[in-house]
Amino acid sequence: MLFKRLNKFWSDFSDFFIGRECEVCEIPLSSTENVICNNCLSKLQFIDSALLENEFHTKSLHLNFTNFYSLFNFNEFTEIKELVHKLKYSNNIRIGEFFGEIIAEKYRKQLEDAKIDFLIPVPLHPIKQAERGYNQSYWISKGISKISGIKIKNNFVKRIKYTETQTHLNLHERKLNVENAFKIINHNKIKGKIFAVIDDVVTTGSTTSEIAKNLLENGAKAVYLISIATPLLPNKSN
Repeated sequence: MLFKRLNKFWSDFSDFFIGRECEVCEIPLSSTENVICNNCLSKLQFIDSALLENEFHTKSLHLNFTNFYSLFNFNEFTEIKELVHKLKYSNNIRIGEFFGEIIAEKYRKQLEDAKIDFLIPVPLHPIKQAERGYNQSYWISKGISKISGIKIKNNFVKRIKYTETQTHLNLHERKLNVENAFKIINHNKIKGKIFAVIDDVVTTGSTTSEIAKNLLENGAKAVYLISIATPLLPNKSN
């Protein structure tokens, strides 16, 4: 909680004394713009729904998730890669909240129809959480919650295994890397509930699928998956 307050304080302090700049092109933002300018935002095209549906099945996400909602093709926009990097490693939590709000606005009807009870940010291992000082998935969840009203739960799933970065691992290695990495804490609050697992980028879905599997095995009624971006295979984005 202290880290969250400090991050928010620094963000507000920077806005007031330093001024706000677009996180992409670095021009000053107007009073009606947030995080990135309207010009840069207009260049970012949402993933086509048919491509996202195809990716949902290609990555076998349908085995554990009821549906998958994501904004951008991670392979298509250099700007998104830069923004996600700033969110994860440069303490720029506003990016997470900003895109969380966009997700909630774009998928407002889907989220309402899904009747999701709780948002589950992908948890970091305590060591990584301490090193980074914050969990970027929490701030995405915060943006979604702000618009949708769905509550965030940080105490239902705990990461109990410190795993190496997934970046350079193949699909099989990724699955082994996150196997038994998570533990359900509040078993009695899982049964019959509908969840959405929140991540910044879903590459193969190995991490989020492991969380969903744990939730379903403990009685969850359904689990959805939400992210800022997902990399589509090159031949699918033509």
